Amino acid sequence: MGMLTWSDWTGANNRRVPVTDLSPTVGGTVGQDHSVPSRRRFYRPVKAALEWLVALHLFILTAPLVLLLAVLVKATSRGPAFYTQMRLGKNSSIYRLYKLRTMVHNAEARTGPVWAARNDCRTTPLGRFLRSTHLDELPQLWNILRGEMGLIGPRPERPEIALRLETRIPHYRQRLLVRPGITGLAQMLVPADDPQDPTLRGSRAKVAHDVFYVREFNALLDLRIAVCTPFHFLAEALEAVRRSLLGQYGAAAQVAAEILPPEDPWPAGPERQAARVPTTNAGEDRVAAAHADWAVRRHAAPANPLRHGQDAPCS
Repeated sequence: MGMLTWSDWTGANNRRVPVTDLSPTVGGTVGQDHSVPSRRRFYRPVKAALEWLVALHLFILTAPLVLLLAVLVKATSRGPAFYTQMRLGKNSSIYRLYKLRTMVHNAEARTGPVWAARNDCRTTPLGRFLRSTHLDELPQLWNILRGEMGLIGPRPERPEIALRLETRIPHYRQRLLVRPGITGLAQMLVPADDPQDPTLRGSRAKVAHDVFYVREFNALLDLRIAVCTPFHFLAEALEAVRRSLLGQYGAAAQVAAEILPPEDPWPAGPERQAARVPTTNAGEDRVAAAHADWAVRRHAAPANPLRHGQDAPCS
């Protein structure tokens, strides 16, 4: 099966911006078939060869881990172990991207192509771990060996989502001038997209970083991204462990804060007795009523999140 193009996907009525229409770059001029500044074009085949060799070694070393994770995915949820999506590659080519499945089977049957939220209820328990540690991305090493991706570059987007983004974000197509990557400048510096943000602030920031990477395409920048990537992924993995170990206690603390007993209106110490002597039992009645109300609210509180810490079901 031949590789699809962006025009095949969106139809002839969707005008494709010629590469020659792109604005001048910081490090050189982007023109027809010039994905990088002309003085750095020699680096392009060197980068591709080095990334292919590194990906081959990583593919062999991580193959047992990927197989183990695939067995766990298959054993813990219904559906295939691997998941594929169509993504946009260099020069708007469309290819099939491979990942370990992290969501329930047919997660987009009702919604269509959408971004995943941070606490998406479609994500499986094992999938949350895989996504937070980025282990679900390991099968993309196969895409690198097939020549569809690189290790470093803009993250590939889905054609349906890219079609919506390019109408709202200037220079979006410039990020398609190089091969997409598993990691990149935007991944190191910009937080994950917020699907609920109508202004697309996160997406705009990522596109700005991707365009900067294309314009400043060079070995030193790639080296810095390569050095930072393991630290970035390790930090996210440690953060995921922290949330896994303590996150439910934080939820329980928030629930407890809402049902704590009210403060006693009587002062503490000797002044407490002095304040109560000349008065009737009205103050004591207020205290008893407040504590009784707290007891009712306490028993009516939701189940303990420490035992039932599940996300709300999808509507």
